[in-house]
Amino acid sequence: MESEFVKYISTLGVGGIIAGFMFLIYRQDHLRVVEILQRSMQREDSLLQVMQRTAIANEALTQTMTAMMSQTQSVAMQQSNDMRVLLERLLDERSGHG
Repeated sequence: MESEFVKYISTLGVGGIIAGFMFLIYRQDHLRVVEILQRSMQREDSLLQVMQRTAIANEALTQTMTAMMSQTQSVAMQQSNDMRVLLERLLDERSGHG
């Protein structure tokens, strides 16, 4: 198609040739810009997918950490109660022997 275009503009004189080449350059530049924009949009889509997966993983991690903290607090409270009971028994034994 470009060879037909070149033949056509050669019949238009110097002004037509200049205008034709300006059009070809514009068209090639436009096609490059469109290609760059398409690649950019694909990258943005990929980045958005990564961000969504990261958000899901962060939510799961938050839930896991919350559950672990709750269990840790429960275990700590149980150990504290066990220690208190043990200390009370020891004190009762000592006071009973004294």
